[in-house]
Amino acid sequence: MYICCFRITKSIIYALEDLLRKSKAEVFEKELYPLSLEQLNAEVDKALDDERNNRLIGAEYLKNKIRQRELS
Repeated sequence: MYICCFRITKSIIYALEDLLRKSKAEVFEKELYPLSLEQLNAEVDKALDDERNNRLIGAEYLKNKIRQRELS
């Protein structure tokens, strides 16, 4: 009895998760639009300025911070 209910519940959860994933993808695609050339150039200029002024954070640094939080 309980095993049967568990399987039904589990299949419902999987179906809802799948629906949620598809819904998120649809929303993302609707909000996705190409950058204009001016927007792209502005993003590149900002990134280059950040690099010149040492406003970058390395991936290794971020990984270490995440590991520290997990251990706390």
